[in-house]
Amino acid sequence: MSIAVKSMWREAPSRWAPQLVRYTLVSTASFALDMAILAALVEWGGVPTVAASIVGYLAALLVDYAASILWVFSNRRMRDKKLAEFATFAAVGLSGLVVNTLVMAVCTGWLALHYAIAKTIAGMFVLLFTFVVRRRLLFTA
Repeated sequence: MSIAVKSMWREAPSRWAPQLVRYTLVSTASFALDMAILAALVEWGGVPTVAASIVGYLAALLVDYAASILWVFSNRRMRDKKLAEFATFAAVGLSGLVVNTLVMAVCTGWLALHYAIAKTIAGMFVLLFTFVVRRRLLFTA
């Protein structure tokens, strides 16, 4: 990932900054959905925190994909290969799910943080990770 970050920083900010702003807005909406599902499952459904976090994350993945191809990124590398594009997008999302799950486990387990605080921290890590990787693999400037 460090190569992807270095190459992005070499580009003029005018090429990636608007995408990052839109991606952050989309991610914020997805995060709200994710958080609502997490809270509902934990508080009302009695679902364990990490399991509930996975369910919310997967729901948000679908929203992220639709918004990313419709609004965030205008140039898609796999425009004509929609199934491969979604599979790659989802694979990056699942990689983000690993990051999310690890951060949630550390924050709620070792650090004993409330799940909402842990999810906020995890969300920041996942946002930056998925933006850089998805931009590099799926979209052009």
